[in-house]
Amino acid sequence: MMLYNNTRKVFIAEKVIMADTMPLRLKGLLGRTSLSDDTCMMIVPCNSIHTFGMKFSIDVLFLDEKFKIINILENLKPRKTSPIIRNAKSVVEMQSSIVNKGKWEVGDILQLMDENKYKGQ
Repeated sequence: MMLYNNTRKVFIAEKVIMADTMPLRLKGLLGRTSLSDDTCMMIVPCNSIHTFGMKFSIDVLFLDEKFKIINILENLKPRKTSPIIRNAKSVVEMQSSIVNKGKWEVGDILQLMDENKYKGQ
């Protein structure tokens, strides 16, 4: 899966790691030392996160049920917690990076895309 910003017509991530079961949501990004700039983790359902046990800072997008960005936390450092974001149904976590700046803003609508369908296979 790939994550696309329909509003800005730009890809946010070419690889989406889905955390949509309790064990995957509990593990999250723990144990990783980094993420590449083209990879993100989507946690579903989710309206709050923590970075205890993490080894790198992350950018976090909180999405509503229509995949609209309703809140953004940039450069969330290890050993921190986010506020509970009311109406958030999922969260996108990615390595904090200057490369990704300008690819999103509150109000943007995101879309998950199948990589094979996008490439016409």
